[in-house]
Amino acid sequence: MEYAPRKGLKRENGQSTIMLLLPQFRETFIPTLQGVQDTCKTVGFNLFPVIGYNGDEDIAKQPIINALRQHMIHGVVWAAHPDAIIERIIDSVNIPSVYVMRPFTNKDKAEIMIDNYKIGVDMATHLMKNGYKCVATLGNTQNHHRFIGLRDTLERNNCSVYADYGWFDVAKDIWTRNQAFELISGFFSSNRIMPDAFFCETDQIALGVLEALKEKGVEIPAQIGVAGCEDTDITLITNPTLTSVALPRYEQGVQAVLLLNQLLSGEAPGHVLLNGRVVERESTRRT
Repeated sequence: MEYAPRKGLKRENGQSTIMLLLPQFRETFIPTLQGVQDTCKTVGFNLFPVIGYNGDEDIAKQPIINALRQHMIHGVVWAAHPDAIIERIIDSVNIPSVYVMRPFTNKDKAEIMIDNYKIGVDMATHLMKNGYKCVATLGNTQNHHRFIGLRDTLERNNCSVYADYGWFDVAKDIWTRNQAFELISGFFSSNRIMPDAFFCETDQIALGVLEALKEKGVEIPAQIGVAGCEDTDITLITNPTLTSVALPRYEQGVQAVLLLNQLLSGEAPGHVLLNGRVVERESTRRT
């Protein structure tokens, strides 16, 4: 879809108003929100944040829908998965939108994406450097390109992914610290052969793995390595400290507003691809 500069919109002090939609608040979204806010100030946009509304209740959506239909909003940044009803209204009134944190690309939508395949490649490279050859993954299917990048890199180097723990098997619905703890504890009870290392979808999942392994007397990282993703503050206070992947959350917010500014000028939707960065800490540092 191509957008043309829209006429007849209501402006506050001559400035465009951007709606930021975030149905559910998570701590990891804070840098993205800050990036959006800072860049709106730089570009000269008014920011209308809508955070924490319940996307399943129509009554909660009504103020958003009214603002869109009354031509009070000039552009939208989705900071999470889009709500289908609101998305249809946005499309019907031809409001430019930018999507952040979508798991898959759509050539007709403007998107700010993280290169999850490269994250998998970089983590595999890091783990192999530290002597880990059989890696298990814990998480969900949302970012499965991380698993593919990990698997491809390990297999090219005659290493392996321990499939029993992967996104596509028993652990595909693991989301929380407690779920990870119970899963790993259960595997010890069933005498399963353990992998050399775990690469987890989030730091909270990795924390559950750490706790389960330590309870069973496993030496980390000497016997088994553990790595998370998102590089949250918890990584600095775990024992051992947790290797993780720092994600460019702030930059996502910055690029979303810049891309939206281009759309408002009449440019066609584009995609921006950002990279994560492996942050090595004690939980995988063998050498």
